[in-house]
Amino acid sequence: MELRSIHYFVAIAEVGNISTAAVKLRIAQPALTRHIKQLEGELNTILFNRLARGVQLTASGREFLEYAYRIVNEVAQARQEITGLSSKPK
Repeated sequence: MELRSIHYFVAIAEVGNISTAAVKLRIAQPALTRHIKQLEGELNTILFNRLARGVQLTASGREFLEYAYRIVNEVAQARQEITGLSSKPK
């Protein structure tokens, strides 16, 4: 599972539309769709219901979103702390 795919999943969940998320993330929509399909394959579940005008999280998607937010926040916090350590004099 790639961190990038988790970021992409969160972005799609927040805007509710793959095309809109692709523009926001500056990635081609087919590539973004491939990341989500791969993530769904790794988790062996469908994360989004595809609708005529966007997507909606499935029950599994809502549950995974909670984990995804924690993962993204933990990585951001680690990056901030490690960056802070490296800028301190030794």
